[in-house]
Amino acid sequence: MQTLSYMRRSSSDQKYLKTFLFAVFIVFIQILSSVYTIIPPLLGLFFCYIVINIDNKEKIFFVTLSFLYLIFFDLNKGFYLFSSIVFFIVFYYFIEQKIQNFTNCGNCILTGYVVTAYLGHFAVNNLASYVLNLPFYHLGYEYIYYILFDCFFSYVLFEVKR
Repeated sequence: MQTLSYMRRSSSDQKYLKTFLFAVFIVFIQILSSVYTIIPPLLGLFFCYIVINIDNKEKIFFVTLSFLYLIFFDLNKGFYLFSSIVFFIVFYYFIEQKIQNFTNCGNCILTGYVVTAYLGHFAVNNLASYVLNLPFYHLGYEYIYYILFDCFFSYVLFEVKR
């Protein structure tokens, strides 16, 4: 019994609990947003998280989970598979620096990320529909609500480092 009292708890074990809770949150939000349309799918929020933390080696696992969320979002909502990933690649290499150079306001940059996430995802899916000669997706009023909701939570959760 004496040998057990000298054992120390490892603080790295808490990292697995945090990862597990993040994964459960992802699945839970996706299920709730499928059942209730009033709950936003958080596409812009996860998109902002990926853009802000893509270069952070410590958060690469959470970035990977966020990419999996975007793929799950495409599958669950009936969009073309990997359309959000394709848009992220285009956004990151061509648009992201232009948004950061356009303004110095951190919240304005986050707003730009969220708006381009939703509108860019919509545009990529409509482009794929056009190429495949299928009916287009329609931009509804709920996109405005989703953008406002994601903008608010991105202001609360993220800070843009310049």
